[in-house]
Amino acid sequence: MKNYFALIIIVFTSLSLMAQPGKQYDVTPDPTGVKAASGEDFVGAKKSFNTGIKDQQRTSTCWSFSTTSLVESQTYKNRLGAYDLSEMYTVRCMYLEKAKNYILRQGHAQFSEGGLGHDLIRSYSTYGALTQQAYSGLPNGEQLYDHQLMFKALNKYVDSVVKSRGSGLKADWMPGYQSILDNYMGPLPQKFTYNGQQYTPTSFSKSVLKFNADDYVNITSFTHHPFYQPFILEVPDNFSNGAYYNIPLNDMIQLVTQAVSNGFSVLWDTDVSNPGFNGK
Repeated sequence: MKNYFALIIIVFTSLSLMAQPGKQYDVTPDPTGVKAASGEDFVGAKKSFNTGIKDQQRTSTCWSFSTTSLVESQTYKNRLGAYDLSEMYTVRCMYLEKAKNYILRQGHAQFSEGGLGHDLIRSYSTYGALTQQAYSGLPNGEQLYDHQLMFKALNKYVDSVVKSRGSGLKADWMPGYQSILDNYMGPLPQKFTYNGQQYTPTSFSKSVLKFNADDYVNITSFTHHPFYQPFILEVPDNFSNGAYYNIPLNDMIQLVTQAVSNGFSVLWDTDVSNPGFNGK
């Protein structure tokens, strides 16, 4: 990849700011530029509802945490209430997708903790959603998300399935894979109760959250594909081959500005595998 990289998902919702846990940021307008020069504060003219900052802890599933926040803000803007939705339910659903993709491609595919925002949008459409109370992803009273051992176990398992394919891919590989997820994340509930009503994940997503994947648009800006056309983004974490609409960078900036100015929200995905990325 060269030149421009910018990937966003725009939805009809409110602006959400990501910051360090426990630190308060001033987002009131500052025409003098003093706060911007200090480097200690965000400076902006829009401040809308957003749910609290959530800690991904010892996982590499930032894509699920950020996009969950986006959906929560969307739900609030739709006047459906404030929800604390389960990030780990989506993570678990996508681990099933990643395993199928990796095994069917005989190991010649990405299998990692990473993903992109559109994975959650697709997951909600396919598998539905759970509240944090219904599925925390922390079994046996654990308090910290730590997927290091779990991912090693999952990776070892799918590799063993790929290596054994010489005798034919066994149809019963999935239960063993799911047992690893059960062990580290807890078993999934088939139904759960919310406000006195019983739901499945899909019925909750449709009837309570009123989730509609068509409210979300994937946009990017690269120079190696024609502008104003969709293309499948060639980055490792796009394991599901999601397509993005390609526009010039100036158009993207204008679109983001217009969206935020009108009370909508932007989710920004960055390619951490790119050598231009520096976490510090």
